[in-house]
Amino acid sequence: MAAAMAAYILLYGAWQVLRWPAGHPELVSDVFSILVGLCASYAAWQASRRCREQPRLRCAWLLLASASASYLAGNIVWMFYELAGELPYPSAADGFYLLFYPLMLCGLLRFPAPRRTLGESLRLVLDLAVVAIGGAVIVIYVVLGPTVIGSGPDILQTAFSIAYPVGDVVLLVGLASVLLRGSTSASDRALQFIAAALTFVVVADLAYGYITLHSVYHGGDPVDALWMVATALFAVAAAAQRAPDPAVDLTPTEPDRARASWAPYLAVAATFGLLIVSLRHEELFPGLILVLAAVVLATLVSIRQFLAQRDLLHTQGRLSHQSVHDALTCLPNRALVIDRAEQMLARARRLQTPVAALYVDLDGFKHINDSFGHAAGDQVLRVIAQRLAQVVREADTVGRLGGDEFVVLLQDLTFDAGPELVAERICEI
Repeated sequence: MAAAMAAYILLYGAWQVLRWPAGHPELVSDVFSILVGLCASYAAWQASRRCREQPRLRCAWLLLASASASYLAGNIVWMFYELAGELPYPSAADGFYLLFYPLMLCGLLRFPAPRRTLGESLRLVLDLAVVAIGGAVIVIYVVLGPTVIGSGPDILQTAFSIAYPVGDVVLLVGLASVLLRGSTSASDRALQFIAAALTFVVVADLAYGYITLHSVYHGGDPVDALWMVATALFAVAAAAQRAPDPAVDLTPTEPDRARASWAPYLAVAATFGLLIVSLRHEELFPGLILVLAAVVLATLVSIRQFLAQRDLLHTQGRLSHQSVHDALTCLPNRALVIDRAEQMLARARRLQTPVAALYVDLDGFKHINDSFGHAAGDQVLRVIAQRLAQVVREADTVGRLGGDEFVVLLQDLTFDAGPELVAERICEI
């Protein structure tokens, strides 16, 4: 899908440069938009079918497919208006375009998310609020404010003109939710592509709003390429959604526990940058110097907080790893072995595949400790752990139960990787 969409975008880019075939660039651009929209809608529907075993995830993709179909319907209706030589505003096409925003937001919020404590929920709400306010400031400054000031007496036209920038703020909230909320590992790659697609949509909407305020927009203008790329990325995102594995993808992952959240800092930086731009013609004293000082101080505090958050997450990750791994051999400990054994058995029952568990005990280990000391015994355990890990597959598990007792979990057994052969390899080490 990624290769097909890349080739399609290159073809559209070539048409933008060469303008061949000539004549009616609006209709040619509409055809390109409709074809990629059909692909995105179909890919999202297929993603919902792959997720039918998880109703919440299936509902999320059905909503995203509906959002894509709504935008596609707007493009089709607009093409008919252009064929008829009529360009009304507002029109039925605008209704379909505006429906895209709430459907997309609802779909994003339906993705499975991890359970959070009250404190974590409050932090998430604050992060989303920062991103929403920062995005809203940019939208208001670039499009919404000038639109309201320059609006005419037609109340309906004014309402639709305001609705589009508000829809961009809605998308920014959806983008923040994608980046901050987290979801199952089966959706990680898809959500990354969706975040990229939403970024292009917001940039395209802002560019379109700026053009219509200061110039004249024509169908087939280069700004259409931004919407085209956004739709193509959405199609790739839908294709990247894999069927969830109940044995692996039952628990949603949380990105902000693995890395520091940078989206709120980016929103603050964008707002401060916009503030400086708006005051660029002011005298240095007294107004602008105070703003610059506030920006510098807020930036330094934000950097310090970000570094502290990253160090805290690193410490939490290290402690979490130590809680389920043996300190001497770095192998999974008893608790993690039991957890993986339960996952292996659940997967075996679902897929009807054979599994096995090998118990490994070292003979004469007490004699090594008594004769050469505990340091030598520890070194023997580390070497044994390393060699055990080398004779099994990456998908298998080698764990230490305690003392000189080890266990090997073998899943998805085949003829050339049966438990007997693995046991023979272990005896040879």
